[in-house]
Amino acid sequence: MSFVSCFNKIEIQGNILNNHNSIPFKVIDHQGKTIDSSNMNQDIFLMTFVFTECTNVCPIVTSQIKQSLILNNSETETPVILISVDPENDNEISVDNFIEKWELQSNWSYITGNKNSLEPIWENYFINPMPTNPIEELTQNLATKNKIIHTSPVYIFNKKGSAKVVHNSPIDPEKLVNDMKILSKE
Repeated sequence: MSFVSCFNKIEIQGNILNNHNSIPFKVIDHQGKTIDSSNMNQDIFLMTFVFTECTNVCPIVTSQIKQSLILNNSETETPVILISVDPENDNEISVDNFIEKWELQSNWSYITGNKNSLEPIWENYFINPMPTNPIEELTQNLATKNKIIHTSPVYIFNKKGSAKVVHNSPIDPEKLVNDMKILSKE
């Protein structure tokens, strides 16, 4: 039975990704671990896009993912990949502070790097981070908080490293758990 026909019988709560080619990526996370999207050795994993100084959507999505993992009794098992949308400002200290502030377990991986290394991931998952006001950014002191407009979809990947379902804000933790359970049985 194909993935799509299987979903016709089971109720997926997010958006099914029928025509998305998940381009595999291999990156190093904040802990120095290699993250290979095509070889996670898990039934499923989650991925979203954040930045450490975000004061609106990132805290909400992080909280909703945490709630989902707790509901699924997998808060320390299900891998969660956070991809930076602000690689110029997400540094080792800010990432460590973010991880500590949100009390994220070792199954959470925060991916930073240079813009060129992250752009292919952003493009493949339809993320286009933009400074809120580029002119202001050029003229203001860098000590002020950087604000970036971006979306924070939460992708659910299967064990083969293919994104199969996406949830968009606002994320409903119960619906995310529903889809995590369905995909883990695939």
